[in-house]
Amino acid sequence: MHEVLIADLKAPSLARRALDSWLRALPLTRAERHDLLLATSEAVANVVDHAYPADHDGAEVTVLAELQHRSEDDTSRVVITVTDAGCWRPIPAERDGRGRGLQMMRACTDSLRIETTTAGTQVTMVSRPI
Repeated sequence: MHEVLIADLKAPSLARRALDSWLRALPLTRAERHDLLLATSEAVANVVDHAYPADHDGAEVTVLAELQHRSEDDTSRVVITVTDAGCWRPIPAERDGRGRGLQMMRACTDSLRIETTTAGTQVTMVSRPI
C-alpha cells in the first residue's frame, strides 16, 4: 500500500481508510489491525500538526505499508513508514493535554523508529509478529 496525501486535516482519515482496506487482506486480528490504524493515524496527524508551517499548501505526507517476512524467526510483520519533507516546529509550552502520540504509537506497535534529517522526517512502525 502506498499513499501520498496532502498534509491537511483530512490526511489522517484518508490514511486510515486506505490502510484499513489493505490490512483487511492480512491475517490480523481486529485488535492488531486497529492498533496499526491508530498508530498510523497518529503519525500522520503529527505531520499535519507539526511538520509544516500553518500556510503549508500542497505539503505532502507519504504512507507506505508492506508485509515483510523475517526468515530469522519465520514470522511476518507489517512495516509502515510515514514520511514528510517538513521541518518540525518546536513543541508549544501549552500542550492542552496533548503530547502522548509517541507513547501511543509505541504501545500499538512492536517497534517505532523516528529519523529526522534536513530533508524531513520518517517514522517507521513495525507490527508484532503475525
